[in-house]
Amino acid sequence: MKYIILILLILTVWLRMQDIFGEEPWSISKRHPTLNETLSIQNLSPISAFDYGFHAWTHFLTRADGARCGMYPTCSHYGFQALQKHGPLLGGWMATDRFMRDHGRSPELYTWIQKFGKTYLSDSVSDNDFWISP
Repeated sequence: MKYIILILLILTVWLRMQDIFGEEPWSISKRHPTLNETLSIQNLSPISAFDYGFHAWTHFLTRADGARCGMYPTCSHYGFQALQKHGPLLGGWMATDRFMRDHGRSPELYTWIQKFGKTYLSDSVSDNDFWISP
């Protein structure tokens, strides 16, 4: 029974990945209407586990429990940008650091911005990689 469930899960993920990577890069995402933006998918390497993990997170798990991040960009987009800019080791560390800071207990450390009719704390990758030599 567990093998049947595993096969169904793999088949479902594979079919959903076909749908995710089939989106046009200029289309507006219907899955995340709060952000109303999409990422450029043509730059993704098809063999990158981090890219697939990011898309699985944003299109399956976030969709299941809803958008909850009070920062902009969202934690998952921040992690994706950090991985793309700094690679898996440093980018993964920066993404983990961001997940640990996403608690909203120190709003005085961030700049408040208005996006999509809501107020967010601004915390971009470029704000946090100043200490890395170019």
